[in-house]
Amino acid sequence: MNHTRTPVGSSSLIAGLLSCTALASSAVQGQSHVDWELLDQYCVECHNLDDYAGAIAFDLMPPETLAQDAEAWEVVIRKLRTGMMPPAGKARPSRGEFDAFTTALGSSLDETYALDPNPGQEGLSRLNREEYRNAIRDLLQFDASTIVATLPAESAGEGFDNNIERLSVSPTLIDAFASAAMRISREAVGDLSLIPLQVEYSAGSGSQSSHVDGLPLGTRGGLLVTHNFPLDARYQFNVGTRGAGGVFNNQDFCSGGNEVVVTIDGELLELEDPNSFQIPV
Repeated sequence: MNHTRTPVGSSSLIAGLLSCTALASSAVQGQSHVDWELLDQYCVECHNLDDYAGAIAFDLMPPETLAQDAEAWEVVIRKLRTGMMPPAGKARPSRGEFDAFTTALGSSLDETYALDPNPGQEGLSRLNREEYRNAIRDLLQFDASTIVATLPAESAGEGFDNNIERLSVSPTLIDAFASAAMRISREAVGDLSLIPLQVEYSAGSGSQSSHVDGLPLGTRGGLLVTHNFPLDARYQFNVGTRGAGGVFNNQDFCSGGNEVVVTIDGELLELEDPNSFQIPV
């Protein structure tokens, strides 16, 4: 019995060579309709290795290297289409020759790119802190500014803190975002096992005779705080308005003709007793 050994490896190699040859032939064929003589007639006089006008030398840019010189050829197309080249005083082809050349050259660039597309490197996109805070606000109607402020700050790239190339992702950053997400979810959803808790805010020392930014116009003094209400419920508010001893003689402002106003999320509350009240939040 005769056995015949088939050279599989050689066949594959030949097929690969034929494939490469076909690609190369397609590339040259795609460029064959470009009138390269137009460059020799009107452009090479200045754009050559010796004169190197505009940092372009057509004698170093043969059709075979169209893909490698694609960026330079794009500049050539723009210059020709806008009429910037050839410069004034130099011989110029007709408008029809201009259009035919730029159209053919542009098509050749597209065909060459299609043979070996290179879309470039795409970075891993993620939200920066500000975008993350805004996303939480829009999705959950929850202000997570305090929690988001604990996340690592981004380094700006070219003046922008949302530059994908500078927004790196590390295990430490992932852990920080995971911890922040857990805190945000607990506070946004609420915990029914919470017990009543008293929180006190103080205006601190200083004058109460001037307007406080963020409070209604026409008011003076007061206190502006940001508080997260953990559950939808009725909350008890107690507002104390006593002055410092010796200055206001420890007298209640409300008894002296002053009016105390309370706002929540910018909305003015209508209260019978602003010193002590319950409202649903």
